[in-house]
Amino acid sequence: QDQKIARGNHKSATNPEGAALVRKLMGEDITHGFSLVLPVSCITDFQDRSSIAPLGVQDQKTINELGELIQKWRMTHDQTFPGSSGLSVNKRVIEEDLPPCLYGHALRRLIHLIVKMREENPTTKILVGKFDLKAAYRRAHLSAATALESMTVFDNLLHVSLRMTFGGAPCPPQWGCFSETICDLANDLINCPAWNPHETCSPLQKDLPAPIYLAEAIPYAQAKPMAVPARNDIFSGHSAGIGLG
Repeated sequence: QDQKIARGNHKSATNPEGAALVRKLMGEDITHGFSLVLPVSCITDFQDRSSIAPLGVQDQKTINELGELIQKWRMTHDQTFPGSSGLSVNKRVIEEDLPPCLYGHALRRLIHLIVKMREENPTTKILVGKFDLKAAYRRAHLSAATALESMTVFDNLLHVSLRMTFGGAPCPPQWGCFSETICDLANDLINCPAWNPHETCSPLQKDLPAPIYLAEAIPYAQAKPMAVPARNDIFSGHSAGIGLG
């Protein structure tokens, strides 16, 4: 661990702009209780049961409310970095023991479902909704042993991640267990004849914006039969659903 501390973080997190972003994001994690801060000297208390990963900053593109591409910087927790031992946290993961990660295929499944619905309903509007689970990984706690394997050092302080990290290989499939449960519940409610969405609903439902329809002059696209089946489900990930309107 001493070698990893001496090496420090990636250059993208040590230049003035990158360091300012990391300091801001790490401060938010501390404020929300997602990270435990300790003196760096504490590493000697669990030297053989812990791992330190370098931080970095990655340039990423996103879109604004107008659909325009804009720049977005994200902090990375590089748990693939091997260090002197060559055995990173991610390299030591037993992938065969992880649950299957399904939400990575949500976009493909959505496209299949749109084509299926258009084929069955050639002149009916199709509505698509997407709901984001904000700071999703930060909703899931780590065990004490995993938290010790998910430490970083910044501003000469030891940061112990108490929630899922964005660089850990097990996190996407493990988060999928939560995500799939949420979507299974949503699908069960939609298909339950006893459920009245006007009587039993989220208190935030009234705040949802009304659907935005395309202009009537835009013709409906035609769909051809598919060679693969498609299910009428809500899909996990950011939780997206499709319906007829």
